[in-house]
Amino acid sequence: MNGQTTRTFCWAILAAMLSGVAAYYYPWPQNEQQRSQVNQPLFEEFEEEDWRKLVEATATAQDVYVTGFQTVRGTAEDFARRLRLARNAVHYLSAHDDMLVEWLPYQGDPSQKPIALILIDVIPYSAEGLKIAEIAKELGITLIVISDEFCSWAHGLADHVIFARSRSGLYLESTVALVLILNVLVDAVARSTKTAGRERFDQWHLMTRRLGFF
Repeated sequence: MNGQTTRTFCWAILAAMLSGVAAYYYPWPQNEQQRSQVNQPLFEEFEEEDWRKLVEATATAQDVYVTGFQTVRGTAEDFARRLRLARNAVHYLSAHDDMLVEWLPYQGDPSQKPIALILIDVIPYSAEGLKIAEIAKELGITLIVISDEFCSWAHGLADHVIFARSRSGLYLESTVALVLILNVLVDAVARSTKTAGRERFDQWHLMTRRLGFF
């Protein structure tokens, strides 16, 4: 995806997510030049080599685990479901529920494995994220961290990192940039091969019609 296409795609997502409530608390810039300055650093990250490597790690891993805690758990679960439409073998990891039982086969084996963990983190839960990240690295699992700008440990531990700015002037810290990254990542993984993503989506549509739920 080239830079201009990425920017257009991202603004389409942002426009869909911005609600009247957000506009009430923090009016969105009215002209395109002002809007382009709000998340300019994030758009630039989508065009860098680090982002390409993050996408490649997500697309090529044999298995991908996704986890998030408390207020971003729902975001992480939704992302895992969406990523599952773009590739096989995506699993939501709930350390609080199963105590990492999924990783028991790797216990005591530090060799590098064709597995990736995508950890979605925000500052109130950084201690939990750090502990799971440390265990993942000990087990030879590729670590991808997608976090707000307050994560202090990711660069020293993760294989791939991207930060989403949460300070926006809203009543609560915004998750718009975080969700934007996750949506763009799903799209990038789906487009990482010329036909696989399209074929997978078409097969999924056939399955949904067979179920007859809609």
